[in-house]
Amino acid sequence: MAAAADALGLLRLAAAVALPDALGRAQHGGGFRWLPLALAGVAATTDFVDGRLARRAGQATRHGAALDNAADIAFVLAGTGAGAALGLVPWTAPAAIALAFGAYAVSSLGRSVRAGGWRLARSRIGRTAGVCNYGLVVLIAASLARPHPLWGGALVWASRGVVAINVAAVLARVVLR
Repeated sequence: MAAAADALGLLRLAAAVALPDALGRAQHGGGFRWLPLALAGVAATTDFVDGRLARRAGQATRHGAALDNAADIAFVLAGTGAGAALGLVPWTAPAAIALAFGAYAVSSLGRSVRAGGWRLARSRIGRTAGVCNYGLVVLIAASLARPHPLWGGALVWASRGVVAINVAAVLARVVLR
């Protein structure tokens, strides 16, 4: 089961690699408009299933957790970074996501050193931020799959929400330490 969970994490990494090009092609027309949304579906599904597989088998591993985190951050930064490069969302969104992930990584390292073993610094607000980050990527992909003038405002407001929740996650780590 751990091998299956790891394979799903690797699939999510592959989706992260393919996503920026797929978003660019979708913005410029062609037959690829739905591909970014399909990649977002693959990423969200594999993220949901991989941890459950490993935990169900009682085989959640340190490298599996690291792969899961790497795949998550790679996917959301690929999507929001490409979205910013295409002018769909402001650059503050991927910057806030990167900042929050950096704070999570530093906190996890600190906990691991203090505990003498691998300890992730998970938090409720961090989990919420992660879900919102994925949501923003889905909105970016959906805006290209079904273009409409209302997407512009929706993406701006969703980006502001992502920035706010990620900054709140950083502040919670720094203030509540």
